[in-house]
Amino acid sequence: MSISNNDNEIKESRLFPVGFKKEFCTFLEKPQKIISEKDVILNKLNEPLDEDIKALELHMFGLVTSHWRSSRKYILHGNKQKNNIEEGVSSPSNDGVRKIFDILKLSMNFAENEDSSSLNQLWERIKNLDSGMLTLVVSLFNQMCMITNYAESAQRIRQCRQFEREIPSILSESQIFSKNNQSPDSDIIFAHSLKVTIKKLLQAGFSKEHIYKLICEQEVDLVVTAHPTQAQRISVIKCCQKIGEIMIYLDRDDLTPFEINNAKYELQRAMAMLWNVDTLRRARPTPLDEVQNTINTIEETVFSTLPTFLRKIDEILNEFGMDPLPPTKTLFKYSSWVGGDRDGNPYVTAKVTRLSVINMRLRACNLFLHKIEDLMYDIPIISSHEKLREYVDNLPDIEFYIRPVSSCDTLNNSGCTTSDATVGLRPFMGFIPEYELYRRILHHVRIRLIASRDYYLDALNFGHSVNSETRRALAYHSTEQILEPLILMYNALEDYDHEIKTNFEDGHLPGTNISVPWISESGSVSAKLGRGLLLDVIRQISAFGLSFMRLDIRQEASKHEKAMDEICNYLEIGNYSEFSEEEKQEFLLNCLKSKRPLIPYRLNWSKETTEILDTFYECSHLGAEALGSYIISMCMKPSDILCVHVFQKEYFSTISADSEFHAEIHDLNKFIKRRSSSISNNCNSNGVVSVEASNVNNNDSRQNGGISPSINDSPKSSAAILSSIASKRMRVVPLLETVEALNNAEKTLETLLSNEWYLNYVKTVDGGIVEVMIGYSDSSKDGGRLTSGWQLYNAQERLSNIARRFGVEMVFFHGRGGSIGRGGGPQHLAILSQPPNTITSLMRITVQGEAITQSFGLSEIAFKTWEIYCSAILESRITALDIPNNNQCEPNGNLGYGTKVKESWRELLDQMSDISMKEYRKIVFGEGNSDFTSDEFVAYFRSVTPEKEISELNLGSRPSKRKSGGIETLRAIPWVFAWTQIRSHLPVWLGLSAALEEMKKQNKLNLVTEMYENWPFVKSFFDLVSMILLKADVHIFELYNRILAPPNLQKIGDLLISKLKDTIKLVMEVTREKQLLDSDFVTRKAILLRFSWLAPCHLVQIECINRRRKILCSSVNSSEINDIELSKIENALKISIQSISAGMKFTG
Repeated sequence: MSISNNDNEIKESRLFPVGFKKEFCTFLEKPQKIISEKDVILNKLNEPLDEDIKALELHMFGLVTSHWRSSRKYILHGNKQKNNIEEGVSSPSNDGVRKIFDILKLSMNFAENEDSSSLNQLWERIKNLDSGMLTLVVSLFNQMCMITNYAESAQRIRQCRQFEREIPSILSESQIFSKNNQSPDSDIIFAHSLKVTIKKLLQAGFSKEHIYKLICEQEVDLVVTAHPTQAQRISVIKCCQKIGEIMIYLDRDDLTPFEINNAKYELQRAMAMLWNVDTLRRARPTPLDEVQNTINTIEETVFSTLPTFLRKIDEILNEFGMDPLPPTKTLFKYSSWVGGDRDGNPYVTAKVTRLSVINMRLRACNLFLHKIEDLMYDIPIISSHEKLREYVDNLPDIEFYIRPVSSCDTLNNSGCTTSDATVGLRPFMGFIPEYELYRRILHHVRIRLIASRDYYLDALNFGHSVNSETRRALAYHSTEQILEPLILMYNALEDYDHEIKTNFEDGHLPGTNISVPWISESGSVSAKLGRGLLLDVIRQISAFGLSFMRLDIRQEASKHEKAMDEICNYLEIGNYSEFSEEEKQEFLLNCLKSKRPLIPYRLNWSKETTEILDTFYECSHLGAEALGSYIISMCMKPSDILCVHVFQKEYFSTISADSEFHAEIHDLNKFIKRRSSSISNNCNSNGVVSVEASNVNNNDSRQNGGISPSINDSPKSSAAILSSIASKRMRVVPLLETVEALNNAEKTLETLLSNEWYLNYVKTVDGGIVEVMIGYSDSSKDGGRLTSGWQLYNAQERLSNIARRFGVEMVFFHGRGGSIGRGGGPQHLAILSQPPNTITSLMRITVQGEAITQSFGLSEIAFKTWEIYCSAILESRITALDIPNNNQCEPNGNLGYGTKVKESWRELLDQMSDISMKEYRKIVFGEGNSDFTSDEFVAYFRSVTPEKEISELNLGSRPSKRKSGGIETLRAIPWVFAWTQIRSHLPVWLGLSAALEEMKKQNKLNLVTEMYENWPFVKSFFDLVSMILLKADVHIFELYNRILAPPNLQKIGDLLISKLKDTIKLVMEVTREKQLLDSDFVTRKAILLRFSWLAPCHLVQIECINRRRKILCSSVNSSEINDIELSKIENALKISIQSISAGMKFTG
């Protein structure tokens, strides 16, 4: 579907099937409930999206109808899919199609009327379906939710493209602060545009030099996690992505009839594949499965798209008269927790961490190898550049690795050549002319990458081969090593480009008076030979490095304490766990200052302690580039941080990558000399190598500084195979994730920085950076969303002030989840709402679960995601710097001015936070609650939500609980996930109504509105709450409560429903809206878009939970249980969980 140049003309969607006629889909017409003039405008703007969804509906319902008799979903159960005859189950009945259409109409009616009567009619129809029909119904609506998400992404891409076409005229205006003439759908795109932000900053008086400096300083580290928040299988996501790509492709105006029809057939095939695929994971993924999935996700879109995005940044900077980004400046880096996050996950071990790093390095080598080979075709240039010639002349001869060059090599191939039999088939393996300097350099780089790949394959196979010493010497061990020749080539091409420009400086042909202004003015004078694929490859290598993604390690603080306690007991020092906090700090600091080791070599540590020590040992041998930060979860006190420093001191080498010893073992030229000497000494007069001499020489090589251990060694760790000499200690990062930890954070940091050893360590080893991770999940589960947000805000202010006082830089690592309850939401809004001066040049943010595919699943969506980060960080940093008093002001919408954060606002938020937290903990934890206990609330939670079923969904390798117990032991993800499933979203709003009600009693609600209108932090909070309240549904929540909750506990549900209604009313009073998100009706439309698909999924879920519990209850009193029926019900139930996640666009 495309938007016509004529505002009143909407072109018919090309997604409709071949032979489509309008009258075919009258049953899909959705009546629109018009409330205001804005809704009329909104519906008009979203006509392209509505048309696309109508076409996709037609495809899907046509598909279901045609596949009806042979639908396999009807008999799919558990891990098996058996023949109808064997099971005695007939094919779906002919009236099943009619039932589905009836359900669709009733669902549309409920979405329009939003009343209990309409919902009850739908409920009566669904609860009488058999288990097979329940599976079919929920599968259909699940897939409509998924493809609707991609249709919405296609619409976003359309709007962005239209905006890009219109932006030159927008930027030509003298002032662009006022957007009265902007269309409503482009408001958000306008605010997120880097071009618009730069233009506004220039108009506000900031210099180009200042803006350029801040952009170049920016580095956002996006950290991918393996938290179980992606409900859909990878194969399902790929089908949906293909559908999204076809929708975008069909927007092109230059397609031929054949191309259009062919794309439609591809769309039909993709949707048929989606319908017939099993959407459920039948086995829980292992940590290494998650590693591979993460690598694949990042490789498919991010790796290939990021260089193109950086070209766009260069173009934007050029439009404003600024230089392009430096070649190695990528603005974004990617790190990972996958394979390193062992907090509560017993399946992530030291071995898994090592294999994760090797896997990522192996993938990086393969990707870079393909890129280097592409460059050999891309730069077929002859050159006599002096530096290039000198570099090529000094390159060691390593041809022996890919083919024998002498009779001695022929007889010794097993010890020096690659095991890849296809390497000789690669391009340019033969003669390369000596004047093709670029290709000669690239050929050398390629051989070393092949050796690197083989080297890490050896490591992955967990063994040592006779080739390892050769491969270790030839392999790249740092990103700088592989970048060095590429940067040299880039500079040479830039020199050539500069020489051309110099010839045309006066606008005349060289050596003549002939004027050629059209050449110089048009830019044709600049060849920009280096700014093509070569620059892209340099940026890819700079962004991802030889390790592809740095791996963070995470472990709970109590695990370190237990290990240290066992070590101290063994050494008869005492019970470390019984030391006071002051005694722990004194003991640990003495260990850090001492030159003697603490931990003895011992083989019989407990299993838990062994795993802790093995983790530090493996990490110390993974190389300086492989690892990121060491995150300490549940970090409460200074000793938790110092304890990790002691473990690192025990295992991490103090040899730096710049030391003479490290340079010696990685000197490729010295290895080549040793090898040449070995060949000449061991070749007899007939050119035959003596086996005995060869073995002796190998042993001598190792004794004289050789790199690898004996061939007979059987390595037990990465120490025997990976480059382990240069080890860099990980930055130790406390994770502040509870209200208590946030309150203690200031004291913890001040205590540490006041210590001379620690402050010196930060400045010398960590580069003057103190990194602190703030967790949005557990703090929200602990005290409610309002208290969590306000405590996080205050903690960031206090910690930043302390860091400045001690002369170090504070970097915050934002542990945001996908949902609002776990800190998720629009990133632009989140960044601008942070306290002033807490957004620095380095920023780390987690990207979890479904947020990965939503933000980076399609290349153009990835483009927009990166631009949002760039724009928001630039605006936040530069406007904060312009404010006279950083502690009292925040930037508002008009750049260059500050909004003073009044003390009365802070006092009011303190009061609201206290009231909200007391109300939240009263209900959830039973503190001061005389109506029901905490145990009763836990029982209600587990009866009314699919919490138990979520844990069986095989979303990830990590268990849903840290340990057995109540709400406090449940992870934040399933806590939020479960409330999302019943459309309550309780973790976001519970406690807020009590705070607002109290403000209303005190006649201070107008002050709250004033804060909302003038304070970005408060505006962000209420906008996000409004968004989640719109996603909530009181009627569906009431039905869950009525059907699933035991009669004695329904009073809890009645109370929560009442508070939800009160919250909606009070929030609208604060924002002064007639309906939720009235001020952002583009987002409102996006949310309402899926409601007609979601209602049947909820009702199927309710019925499945009800039937499942009845079967399990009856099995207690009877030895017989209908396994087949139970399996089908559980199948439909799990699909319903996926469906609601897709409709809500997040899980937990």
